[in-house]
Amino acid sequence: MTHKIRRSSCSRSTSAAINDLLSPALISILLCSSKTFAEEKTITRNRERTRANNPDQNNMQAFGLDFGQPYQTVSPLNDKLHTLNNFRFNKFSCLNDADPTMHNAITPLGADSFPISGEVTKMLQTDTNAVSVVDSAEDYGVKRSIKELVDLVGGLPLHPTSGKGQYWDLLEEVVSARMLNQDTPASEVLTSRMPLPDRWRNYTVVDVAKAVHDEYPGLHQANFLEDLISGKYGQIEVDFDVVPKRCNSDFLRSAVMLAALNTWSIGCAGPYNFAAKWWAGRARPEEVVWAIRTKSLQEGVPRRIRRLIKSLKIDTAEAFTAYAEGCPRHPTWPAMHSAASNLSFWLQVVLNLTPQQRCQAKIVDNAVAYARTVAGVHFPDDNLAGLKMGQLVVADMLPDYLHQTYGSDGDAVKRKIQTVANESTSWDDFDPMNPCALAFNQWCFS
Repeated sequence: MTHKIRRSSCSRSTSAAINDLLSPALISILLCSSKTFAEEKTITRNRERTRANNPDQNNMQAFGLDFGQPYQTVSPLNDKLHTLNNFRFNKFSCLNDADPTMHNAITPLGADSFPISGEVTKMLQTDTNAVSVVDSAEDYGVKRSIKELVDLVGGLPLHPTSGKGQYWDLLEEVVSARMLNQDTPASEVLTSRMPLPDRWRNYTVVDVAKAVHDEYPGLHQANFLEDLISGKYGQIEVDFDVVPKRCNSDFLRSAVMLAALNTWSIGCAGPYNFAAKWWAGRARPEEVVWAIRTKSLQEGVPRRIRRLIKSLKIDTAEAFTAYAEGCPRHPTWPAMHSAASNLSFWLQVVLNLTPQQRCQAKIVDNAVAYARTVAGVHFPDDNLAGLKMGQLVVADMLPDYLHQTYGSDGDAVKRKIQTVANESTSWDDFDPMNPCALAFNQWCFS
């Protein structure tokens, strides 16, 4: 079963956002002026003041989760308080040597816990095993406005109550992906959702899920670069208007440069992606599925979703996913695997790619992103937001990086970025059934 993912009417294409990103007005915003930080810190102070004045809002134990035993079902007495509108990410545990007082006062996290700040941030960072807890207002790695970045990728994600039919369509797609026969060749059941990279041609469904499980960061992009440099897709050509030519043959400004950019781009996207995760606090698919399966969540859940989840053969929350440990211990939106999959963007900036090279790069990025949905750890729109966010962050930082590292003309880099944004298929318009259409049409008519 497949489902068409509906896009929010307020979402914007990545190419349009990148063009805005390079405009003077938006650059001043994304460079995070003191005014932007002041506004965010005011929001933080107001949120903490509200919590202090309303202690009852902090007591969300009725939410039904004991972090010593995650996914514990809610008691009948408190069932009326276990509502969809408060359902947020909570897959983390209090460390054994931590003082449980603050933890018990703040958890479980609900709608008013995000964006994280103050005592919530402190508790998560020092007393729990939550992963990569980045407070957008305080973290030294975040120098640009997360709110503006979230807006550029289409706004905050849907949560169970805000989604009406659309949220449940997204969840249904994740569940349907997990119900696929895991030993079936991926080429028979996944190509309508994700065209397979050349190295994945013989993968089964479970192989696809395992390919994106705790792998070395950027592994599949690095594999593609190896194939690209070897000439598998034709000769590569460095754009010397972007990366100045040093000599007629330069190993350092070809293979070494591409390897460095692959790692650098992931490091750039990471802090912003995790700051956005802890800004939105979206619950993982396994959290929602298990709450419905154990009847902790009932009211407001569509009947078709309850029936679908009831049919699953799982006895733990983690068993919903392809991984023994289940999903990672950080919120689901936006997906970090997707944010790290920005090779198809920056590669077009530093090289003059042929249509085939451009298409194959995009297939790799898309496959790494959607494979996380196949594994059951991400909603499809987590992937879309991550893909767009990674591109936006890299687009903002690439001119300065290339200037500092290779002596590039920053303005020339910006012009190339705008050209790429204007001429490439945006992730909003990417068609997995015809991934190379626009690239080859541009080539045919150029």
